[in-house]
Amino acid sequence: MSMSPETIASGMRPTFGYTLTLDDKNQTLYNYKTFDGTEKSESPSTLMTTLLKEHLKEIKKEAGEKPKEIAFFIFDNYSTEEKERVQKGLEKSCESLKIKCTFVEDS
Repeated sequence: MSMSPETIASGMRPTFGYTLTLDDKNQTLYNYKTFDGTEKSESPSTLMTTLLKEHLKEIKKEAGEKPKEIAFFIFDNYSTEEKERVQKGLEKSCESLKIKCTFVEDS
């Protein structure tokens, strides 16, 4: 989520079981094969939504209720632009799961 479409378009190192491409709207897509061999393409936020959904299920199992809000701390190893892209991607994922998303800043 942190990489700009321009960085992806300029070429990247080989990855583990997936490729990164851009669609006609200049949106980053992960292209991969599922366990049954089906080829899929998903945006980083869609994949993050899937991960968050599983985390929320586990939180509900432990706490007894689904949280209404989740907070993220984004480490400082990102540029301002990269951090903004990550935040927007996480906000989009949270929005699709109908959960409030906040960010914790380092003090």
